[in-house]
Amino acid sequence: MKLILFALFFPVFCFAQNGQKKLSDGVVDSVPGTSVVLKNYEVIFQKVYTSKLTADELGNQLFTLLSTTKGFRFDRRISPDGDQLIGRLVKYVVDAQRYNGYTVFGMAGILSYPVDASVVVNVKDFKYRVTVSELSFNHIETATKGEFRDVKLSDYITKKNRSRFATGKSDLKIARAIDQDLSNKFDLQKSNLSDDF
Repeated sequence: MKLILFALFFPVFCFAQNGQKKLSDGVVDSVPGTSVVLKNYEVIFQKVYTSKLTADELGNQLFTLLSTTKGFRFDRRISPDGDQLIGRLVKYVVDAQRYNGYTVFGMAGILSYPVDASVVVNVKDFKYRVTVSELSFNHIETATKGEFRDVKLSDYITKKNRSRFATGKSDLKIARAIDQDLSNKFDLQKSNLSDDF
């Protein structure tokens, strides 16, 4: 009898653990007052911009903006047609000194290193969303002289296995500087684009 019960419940025991490690789809944590969020154990910048332009007009304007952005490279969908522009920031330098006079000393000094990241821009009528993910700082010297490594932003300003943001003063400065720089970089209203050449 025990063998029959065991045979009946064996599949339940085998598959009961399946799905417990599913990542959350929602925002787990955020830095107040910024568009820097912790989602699925990764720090990303995600912001929605509004506009008076239709999706086609926005696509053309964003294509032009991204084409002229220093350090941006298109990956796929390199034409403004469609509703998504995909690319990468390559050796992009965050202009931290422009915002609140951040210095290169201390923990915020990581902002002086170039950044690589993935960029996805979703376009709809009258709005677009910019998502910058996989942010990592390049070629940071380690404590061992002569050794260098890349540092993911997700590892740098989070704690408890990337489950929430660190709340130190320099961690918040880094998040705010990245937010201000990327917010302005992808804002069509603040860009120097013009219809007149």
